[in-house]
Amino acid sequence: MTRSKTRAIVLIALAMGAAALPTRATAGSSASASRPARFAPRIPKGATALGQLPDQTQLTFDVVLSPSNPSGLQTLLDGQRDPASPWYQRYLGRGQFLQRFGPGAEQVDSVVAWLHGAGLADTTVDGFAVKVRAGAGAISRALGISMERYRTPDNHETFSTREAPLVPDSISGRVSAILGLTDVAAATPRLDHSPAAVPASARRAVPHADGLTPCAGATTKAGTAFWTPDQVGALYGVGNLLDRGQTGTGKTIALVELSPHSNANTTAYKTCFGLTNPVATVIVDSGGSADPNGTLEANIDIEEAATQAPGATVVSYEGPNTETGEFDVYQRIVDDNTAQAVSTSWGLCEPNMRLTAMAAISTLLAQAAAQGQTVVAASGDNGAEDCFGAGNGSPILAVDSPADDPNITGVGGTYLLGAGNEPVWNDCQGKISYAQCTTDLGGAGGGGGGGLSQQFLRPSWQPLAAASTCATCRQVPDVSANAGVGEVFRSGGVWVAVGGTSIAAPKIAAIVADVNTACTARVGDLAPKLVTLAAGHGYGTALKDVTTGDNDLSRTHGGSFPAATGFDLASGTGVPIAAGWSCPEVESLSSTTGAAGASVTITGFALADASIKFGAVTATVTAQDATSVTVTVPFGAGNVAVRGTNAIGSGTRTVNFSYPGAATTTTTSTTSTTAPHTTTTTAPTRPRQPPVKIAAPVNTRAYRMVASDGGIFDFGGAAFYGSTGAIHLNRPIVAMATDRATGGYWFVASDGGVFGFHAPFLGSTADIALPAPVVGMAARATGKGYWLVTSNGSVFAFGDAPNFGSVPQPRAPIAGIAATADGKGYWLAGIDGSIYNFGDAHNFGSMSGTRLAQPIVGISADLATGGYWMVATDGGIFGFHAPFFGSTGAIRLNQPIVGIAATRNGKGYWMVARDGGIFSFANAGFSGSMGGSHLNQPIVGMAAAP
Repeated sequence: MTRSKTRAIVLIALAMGAAALPTRATAGSSASASRPARFAPRIPKGATALGQLPDQTQLTFDVVLSPSNPSGLQTLLDGQRDPASPWYQRYLGRGQFLQRFGPGAEQVDSVVAWLHGAGLADTTVDGFAVKVRAGAGAISRALGISMERYRTPDNHETFSTREAPLVPDSISGRVSAILGLTDVAAATPRLDHSPAAVPASARRAVPHADGLTPCAGATTKAGTAFWTPDQVGALYGVGNLLDRGQTGTGKTIALVELSPHSNANTTAYKTCFGLTNPVATVIVDSGGSADPNGTLEANIDIEEAATQAPGATVVSYEGPNTETGEFDVYQRIVDDNTAQAVSTSWGLCEPNMRLTAMAAISTLLAQAAAQGQTVVAASGDNGAEDCFGAGNGSPILAVDSPADDPNITGVGGTYLLGAGNEPVWNDCQGKISYAQCTTDLGGAGGGGGGGLSQQFLRPSWQPLAAASTCATCRQVPDVSANAGVGEVFRSGGVWVAVGGTSIAAPKIAAIVADVNTACTARVGDLAPKLVTLAAGHGYGTALKDVTTGDNDLSRTHGGSFPAATGFDLASGTGVPIAAGWSCPEVESLSSTTGAAGASVTITGFALADASIKFGAVTATVTAQDATSVTVTVPFGAGNVAVRGTNAIGSGTRTVNFSYPGAATTTTTSTTSTTAPHTTTTTAPTRPRQPPVKIAAPVNTRAYRMVASDGGIFDFGGAAFYGSTGAIHLNRPIVAMATDRATGGYWFVASDGGVFGFHAPFLGSTADIALPAPVVGMAARATGKGYWLVTSNGSVFAFGDAPNFGSVPQPRAPIAGIAATADGKGYWLAGIDGSIYNFGDAHNFGSMSGTRLAQPIVGISADLATGGYWMVATDGGIFGFHAPFFGSTGAIRLNQPIVGIAATRNGKGYWMVARDGGIFSFANAGFSGSMGGSHLNQPIVGMAAAP
């Protein structure tokens, strides 16, 4: 099962604001302090007090700090999930999350100063946590608490503070959680020790996957009642991935464990199944808590993962089953950032979770998502009533944590009864009452968890289930797999049959590890991708819809929640068809050469929902199934790679395609006379340029404008690095460009003189006799190259910017230049609206031949779609494969428009007038203008800032 949350840290914070206990001064300080209710302990129901914890007992606790810039973090996560965003699948590397979103030095220093002032001097800063080590007596005096021993109803001795700790009001808001003032178990492995059997006829019809031949011990235990894990893999199509080499080789699966695994048992399992996966152990905080049920869980997770991903490295991260231990295990996994897939089968029902612990782990799950780590969590084994049987026996509707977290993929449960037969797992389905159910079963029943979170908001990518009674609540699960029918594992020196969503989670994680071997980038957050597949052609190729059964285990909620067509609260998007989760593999073309407009059939793997790109340009699909796609060849030139992309990502297998009569690309900085493509009709394709790798989340309110004397005016947080406003220029400034690598900028004068500020000088034409004045400038995303264009269409390239060509005789003077997102092409726009495209820049259309009311003065690329906008002096906007967000064409302007700049996520644009007036559209925020201000010289251009 699972536990924890992430998306709505703000929502959690609001939920934690209960009444505080009386205020008093912190020890050693006169500052005001209080006992925030969110830090109150969770003492097990029915526990018996045994007296004070001895003062000399050495304890370690964590003061967990809140992340900085939570809105920027959410913007980054949303962009990484959005194929139209330049952030799509651009994941953070090791250490980068802490650099961007970790607590600030002042925040850390204030917490450390408080602790030291209270007499707790043994502190260590580790990421978001300040770790403190001291005796129980010192901790009690410093925090104004009493540490007590308790005996739980299951006869375990534990300890906990009786009240919330005393925290200075000045830093309370900076602290997300205080963990470790109790050693009450943080989570429980949700295992079904009495799983259902499968009809013998169905079982006998299923082969063993991957060519595995389990030993007699495993097959004898399975008999005709249970599955071996490789058989389950076969039914989910895992063998189709493995047959194509997608075995998880070179990838890592991290397992969250709160008890130690048994190396003897997992080794015996691997030997039985002929598996050779490396299995490593990372000990966290002295290792996992001794618990036979927990060790069974840890063994199962390793064995299931190894079976479905026989080439992957499996790493068991093992820490104590305490709030601190659980937090530290997650922190170690995300800080290591070596695992592409992460699985947890440990959890707690949401109402029993301390909200501060939930918020602390939620930050780490957000870090995992930002790093492209796919985290899956079991959704629980008590149906829609996750707390049922968890100590209080209350059949209230509740979900499991951390499967409720929007940055995690919650995995529900089904009965795998054979090919084509897979209802929702619910042992009490069809029973009159739970009492009758337990009588008939001879013990407690179980069911796959699912329902509505009361702590996390429904993310924008998640569809609303028909049975949902809360449109704003996060819905669980996201996907399902076998949990109700027993699978055979090795633990305790014997072969055992076990069920529960605990066996489903590592299965999904292993499939993700397999798929990662065929993708150019990490799969990342899986749930939104499954939703996209389900909305396309995914059912039947990537997912099997589960439409029968419900998860009302207690039989007290009228059958909530029923399985239904499409997404539901019992099975999510359904169960996997593993082959359809692969990134598309392009293996052959019916023709490897041809002209634009030709029809080509592509064969390969996982093509049912694939878009096909010829280089950077997307082809129009005319026919498609799982193994073949017929497309119309888009416009292009030279030799390009044909690649497939779907909701999961881009495939690594490509085939080269050649356009006839391709011109040779030159990379010199001299004028080229290569003829451009000047087709003026809208192309039949819908290409999108590759996303731009950027250094930080986009600020859609930041922009700059430049005047003809080189004066710079910054708005919305755009940094000022300098100007030439006080310098006598030989020629006036005419255009500017942003250095997306450094955040700096360049501007260029009409003689081609370039001025860089916090941006490298790479060359200019100031000493060259130009055939016409420079009118425009564009930069590569690398920050190591830029182009200049003259009014007669001559292009000059500098740095690593290749010269793809010029226009020898444009039909009208050139107004500007814009670069493609990947910097491998550019467009020139004429004042008559004509378009000239070079490199991988595609011509989506122009205004050539159309009578314009006013001339074109600027062009801007849409980095999300690969299209472009042109703007006229009256503010008229002309978008080609770029959305129209509005214009000023019908508005009387004080001064003419002189430039346009688009936000870097392609969802808005600004226009600037000669007097510095700004007109913003869509998500381009208005942060100010120079309209109405006295300018020494007129504005001549603008650019978006990082």
